Amino acid sequence: MAAAHALNRLILTFYRDGREVALGSFHEWALEQIKGLIPFDSAWWGNAAANPPELHDMNLHNCDQSILEAYPPYLEQDFFRAALIASPGVSINMSDLITRERFVRTPMYRAIGRRFRVEWSLGTLQIEPTSSLYEFLTLWRHDPEQPFSEAERQTKELLMPHIVETHRAVRLRHVLKTPTLHNNRIWALVDKRGFLREMSRAFIVYLRENWPGWNG
Repeated sequence: MAAAHALNRLILTFYRDGREVALGSFHEWALEQIKGLIPFDSAWWGNAAANPPELHDMNLHNCDQSILEAYPPYLEQDFFRAALIASPGVSINMSDLITRERFVRTPMYRAIGRRFRVEWSLGTLQIEPTSSLYEFLTLWRHDPEQPFSEAERQTKELLMPHIVETHRAVRLRHVLKTPTLHNNRIWALVDKRGFLREMSRAFIVYLRENWPGWNG
């Protein structure tokens, strides 16, 4: 029961306090809140496309930026990524997929895990409703003697939809401050790669009037 109350308090913190956090500060703020419930040492949080597989915007916590260059050659070999994509909304604990002894023998561990001290991973992937991009958050522990527990996996699975939804609310609040949007009901937010990230309901109607087969 104590764990349920702690999770409920954290969710309320996201909705009450998180919506007032500046967009540029949200990732770090959110990770600090999560750390109070699920201790971790480093993390990455970002978006990715499935086809072709590609990392998009990435936010790193206590992790060197060089991982963004070191990881892509091993993307197709990443069994953990494959498990996340196969089960959107389900938190995946690396210890449920493979033993650490087996993991340390993989080429990816030698190239990535050892270098960036990734001993255990706990990740969750959500599909964005507008862009069909994957938004994922993976927490890492550096101590080989401290795997994530099943209780922590369940907690993160319950928490992740609220994290994503609060993040969207902060992003929308940031965009809707733009003065030109107040007099224009038809608007959309597009990232630098051309993906639609957010849009008004009027914009969806407009798209479907002109492209009836469009579905995101």
